[in-house]
Amino acid sequence: MNRLRSRQYPNAGDECLKFWYFINAPDGATGQLNVVKQNTASQVESTIWSNGIYENAWRYGQVSINGDRDPFVYIFQALKSSQDVVIGIDDVLLTLGFCSPPINCDFENIDTCSWTQLKDDDFDWLLESGETDSFGTGPTVGKNFI
Repeated sequence: MNRLRSRQYPNAGDECLKFWYFINAPDGATGQLNVVKQNTASQVESTIWSNGIYENAWRYGQVSINGDRDPFVYIFQALKSSQDVVIGIDDVLLTLGFCSPPINCDFENIDTCSWTQLKDDDFDWLLESGETDSFGTGPTVGKNFI
């Protein structure tokens, strides 16, 4: 286990912790990233976010935190079953107020998730699936994309 601890924060009310993370594990190995909030007065720790999905890609994470009366620290905790597991974090940001729901659109439905095609521009976005018409300019198979 490896732990990275923040500085101490005073209670400022409800907050949002935002960050990017990366987890990659070879076959048979496991890795997990946790975000722990530690009350500095009582030393009580609680896990407020956790993920153990191995996608070999940077992913966005965020967690809303209810304000407490006491000062606190955040701890990023990495758990690995092998030295071959890679876990990383980047761009950590703590803001006041609860986190907004993330925008998530995979374009798998016929709609465009409330995105609007403007008509007074130079070309139109098209909802496609599979290969593109021109060789080497897009995915050869797979899901819908815009």
